[in-house]
Amino acid sequence: MSFLPAPQSDSLPRPGHRHGSYLTLHRQVRYFRITVPHHLQSLLGKKEIRRSLDGMNSRMARVKAMQLSVIAQTFFAFLDDLHCKRIRLMQEDTIQYAENIRKISSSLDTFWFDTALRENLSPAALVLRLPSFLKDAGLGIDDVSPSEQKILQHTEASESSSSEVSPSQCQPCAVQHIESLLPPAPQTEIRIRRNTLTPQKGSVVHETKVTLPSLEEAADSYIAAKKLTWSSASAKDIPPQIRQFVEIVRELEGDRSVTVDQLAREHIRRYYDTLRHLPFRVNGQNSYKGKTWLELAEMGRSGMTERLLSLKTLEVRQTNIRSFVNWCELEYRGMIQARYVNSGFPKVLSDKNIRRKGVKRESFSHDELHALLGDRQRFVKATAGVSSRFWCPWIALYSGMRLEEICQLHLSDIREIEGVWCFSVNEENAQSTFAKHVKSAAGIRNVPIHPWLWHEAGLKDFLELRWQAIPHREWAATMLFPDMQERAAVVDLGTTKLGASVTKWFTRYRRSVGIGGVEGEASPKTFHSFRHTVIEYLHKQARVDLSMLQAVVGHELVDMGVTEGYAGEWHVKKLLESVILKLKWNIY
Repeated sequence: MSFLPAPQSDSLPRPGHRHGSYLTLHRQVRYFRITVPHHLQSLLGKKEIRRSLDGMNSRMARVKAMQLSVIAQTFFAFLDDLHCKRIRLMQEDTIQYAENIRKISSSLDTFWFDTALRENLSPAALVLRLPSFLKDAGLGIDDVSPSEQKILQHTEASESSSSEVSPSQCQPCAVQHIESLLPPAPQTEIRIRRNTLTPQKGSVVHETKVTLPSLEEAADSYIAAKKLTWSSASAKDIPPQIRQFVEIVRELEGDRSVTVDQLAREHIRRYYDTLRHLPFRVNGQNSYKGKTWLELAEMGRSGMTERLLSLKTLEVRQTNIRSFVNWCELEYRGMIQARYVNSGFPKVLSDKNIRRKGVKRESFSHDELHALLGDRQRFVKATAGVSSRFWCPWIALYSGMRLEEICQLHLSDIREIEGVWCFSVNEENAQSTFAKHVKSAAGIRNVPIHPWLWHEAGLKDFLELRWQAIPHREWAATMLFPDMQERAAVVDLGTTKLGASVTKWFTRYRRSVGIGGVEGEASPKTFHSFRHTVIEYLHKQARVDLSMLQAVVGHELVDMGVTEGYAGEWHVKKLLESVILKLKWNIY
């Protein structure tokens, strides 16, 4: 029987409420917000770009946020090429180049986004203004190569002599490169009749040629535009989902490609009906080889598939396809009415009786903790001398830290602050080849180390041995666990989590002591259950202050209005006394 009280029904209010992609409402003011790609954050000196959309109603703010998101993709692509030196605006002197890049980047986002907001400019129009900006930012004629001087001078002469200048005539090499980042020239052509007045006899009618791409081409453009802002997990998962959608629509049309303006609500409805009958896993199944998506869906309708896609998967697929179709609406100038096309999605929760909901993680009971960690000799033998296997469960149980946060700790991340030894959870990557990543801004924190963990469990002795073996100057580049250091050097961390090896080991060990489901069964008891156990115990049984609990476990603080800005951070000594010391498991 669990030593924790039963879950309560009340829930906490969320501090921020999202209204669509890139749009945030904070204290009744709407903001555009987009995350800066991780490798560009040091260049810009910030983790996100935010602009106020105050004064706009909900509909206008959504449209403006989507427009700014497209502008942001071009902006990030330009910075990425400057950062990687695929394009050069400076002299060949490396030091001068680096200084100029930092100088430009520090103010480039202000020029880019404020100009777009103030004058409602498109990415292409912003590109045309880059030469003038580069001069104003201190990149004068003397700072560029002779060939770029000629181009820049030609640009100024052209701008002064005529207001109608071809973009190819007035762009330096960097700007020409940005133009190549815009969507490729489509192949399908239609005609639009635009009237500025109500059609009457004698009125002037203008005809404009508009070319639209196929759905396949639009998908490729969408993926190319978004990949700089997606996380590594999204960059791996979303493109196959978009391409699957395109393939299903093509099959629905008898293997005929459709253009973006031909996409209709009926396509969305039939796509969803196909999706909800697809098998949970297709790859590696001999019975599914060579079959189309429609044939696989028919097998699902006929009961020939043991397990269909889960509700959570359907929700995620819907969200990603909605984003793609909305992007098409914005990118192709309203030629497809995405807000109506997307209404073809029915609610995901239909037919919930035939689907298995995602397994919710649960806390460990006292008996389960005793079975896992109570027999020290058995536990040590099971870890097979791998330090991360031994320490990760104990650290998680006495801190509530996430597995990835524990695995990416470096020797320099064990710090004494205000006389208290702490785990420093951060994204400091100055000397390490491994790029740390924290789930959210609230996740960057100092977690006091429990005295039992430090003394009785032997963490202090383990650290002293590591510190003695590694020169102090290399602590910031050396991971706490030697096996994690080796793993980080050989594993593709873009597709695999650092702590995946600990997760797999713990699953085997958990099953060996009779906790959770057997092999092949999903279980609510996983490594993450340690975090659930800590949070549930501290909140419901120990009754610690909620803001202190959130500060320790790395959750966003409850919105306290203006008071939140004055409250400041908790001292680690107070967190140790009021939160960490409440964890008394008495497993032995």
